Amino acid sequence: MNRTTIRRSAMRSIGRGTLTLALVAALAGCKDDPVKPGEPIGADDLERLSPGIHAVLSVPQLEEWTPERSYHVRLHLKAVDVGAGVSSYQGELLYDDRVVQIVEATFPDGLMGVWNETKPGVVRFAGISLEAVGARPAIDLVVTTTRRLQARDFSVSLEEVVGVESFENLTSRVAKQDRPLLTKDVLDEAVTVSEQRR
Repeated sequence: MNRTTIRRSAMRSIGRGTLTLALVAALAGCKDDPVKPGEPIGADDLERLSPGIHAVLSVPQLEEWTPERSYHVRLHLKAVDVGAGVSSYQGELLYDDRVVQIVEATFPDGLMGVWNETKPGVVRFAGISLEAVGARPAIDLVVTTTRRLQARDFSVSLEEVVGVESFENLTSRVAKQDRPLLTKDVLDEAVTVSEQRR
C-alpha cells in the first residue's frame, strides 16, 4: 500500500467519522416535537408547544364514546409566549357532518359571543372579552357523534385575533395547523365547577 492509497483511505475514514458525528450532533440538538399530528395530546405536551396561538379542542370524554350521548367539544386558543392575552377573535370551525352533529353552542361567563351553523359541517363564531380570554374556551359546542372523535374530524380557521393591550392584531401569531390539537384534558377548571352546579 503506497502513501497515496493510505492518505485516501484515511480521508474517507475521517469523512465518514465527521459525517457520523455531525448526524449525532444534529439529532441530539433536535427538539422532539411533543405533538404528533392527529393524536390526542396531554397537558405536558401543551406546556411544550412552540410560540404562537394554537387551536386546541378539549373533549373530556374523548375515550368514553357511546352512541346517543352528547359531548362537549371546547375550542381553546392556547397562547404561548404571546405578550398580550387574546381579547377578541373570529373564525370558522369545519367538521365532518357524517360524524358530528351540533346540538348547541355556548360561551363562558365574561365572554360575549355569537355563532351560526351556516351549513352542515361549518360553524362560524366570534367572541370578545374585556379581559384576556385566557384558559376559558373560545366556544363550547355540545355535539352528538357516530363514533369516537378524532382530530381529523375538525379544522379551525382563525381569521382575526386581537390582543387586550392596545387592541393589537395578533392574527399573524396564529400557529399554522392542518388540524386543531386534540386533548381529553380539561383546560378550564371553572367549566367543570359550573357543570357540577347544574
